[in-house]
Amino acid sequence: MRVVHSTEIPGLPFAAKGKVAIIQGDRDILGLPLDPGELETWLRVEPHRVVGLVVEGDLAARFSITSFAPQGPFLWVRGSLKAPDIALSDAPMRVDGELSVRGLTGPVEVMGNLRCELLVAQPHPVIVHGALAARVVLGVVETDRSLAVVGWWDQLSKLHPSLITDGQLDHRALLTAMDKGEPLLA
Repeated sequence: MRVVHSTEIPGLPFAAKGKVAIIQGDRDILGLPLDPGELETWLRVEPHRVVGLVVEGDLAARFSITSFAPQGPFLWVRGSLKAPDIALSDAPMRVDGELSVRGLTGPVEVMGNLRCELLVAQPHPVIVHGALAARVVLGVVETDRSLAVVGWWDQLSKLHPSLITDGQLDHRALLTAMDKGEPLLA
């Protein structure tokens, strides 16, 4: 792993300014905490100094990828990404290849195909340039015009009851359920 300044990364899709950790090659990891301070501990670098992580290859996580803090570090996976769940409050993420998850919420751009059970595209945008296959989609997904979309839209009744408060999706409960690997669908 190496740490460089964001200005040294050609084509960086984020406006973040500061130090960025770069991991070369494919990686299998347990999980990935993207909150400020936690990412640096995971990377074993000086706290509160990294504005993002670039993985130059495929990334497979056994547990969730999470960020609960506002304006957390970005994640850019230059290959494909597999994880049980990805729960991002404000940390932006881009995947250049395929993305396969059980549940996804947060500001995400997928250059390839996205496959998931639950996709929550509110209040943050989700942009998919490849095909989208999802059992339940809440919110609006930005797609290329030629995209074939398979999914049920705005079906709160399909969600696990613990995720609904006063007839609305409880985003905090969703993030917590994803982080703990709890049920998302009814």
